[in-house]
Amino acid sequence: MRFPYLFASLSLVAAACGGDDSAPIDALPVDASIPDCSVTCSATDAAVDAPDVVDAPPAVDAPAAAVVVVDCAGATIASVVTATAGRFNLTQAQVTAGDIVQFTMPASHSAHSGATAGVDDGVFVVLRNETKCLQFTAPGTFPFWCDPHLFTATLTVTPAT
Repeated sequence: MRFPYLFASLSLVAAACGGDDSAPIDALPVDASIPDCSVTCSATDAAVDAPDVVDAPPAVDAPAAAVVVVDCAGATIASVVTATAGRFNLTQAQVTAGDIVQFTMPASHSAHSGATAGVDDGVFVVLRNETKCLQFTAPGTFPFWCDPHLFTATLTVTPAT
């Protein structure tokens, strides 16, 4: 036989899976430490292994589609965001919907969107040593932070008039 070990293994598995099928599953012993929620179940029984509630980060009220990367060449720049000495040059900036903001990050800083420093929300990112022009097309609040330093700033976009 070419595969004696395979045949022996399959035979062992088949034997282990067999047995007395005369006892119904309902007759098997039940572990008393697990509550039977089909009879009665309190909120504490069901939530024994639930994780602790952690405060959620503040909500960002603008969708990701409200930020579009545009070509900086020939663009009318409404504001420029840079970072030096452990802070962004604008910590509370305000622009109008449709405006273009140029982010120019040096080799030691970056700008990641997100309400909590260290948690990227995916709306935009400008990496270290990168310049990127972002057009903010809808009103909203756009918090961002630096990786690796975690200092923060917020860009508020107001409705166009």
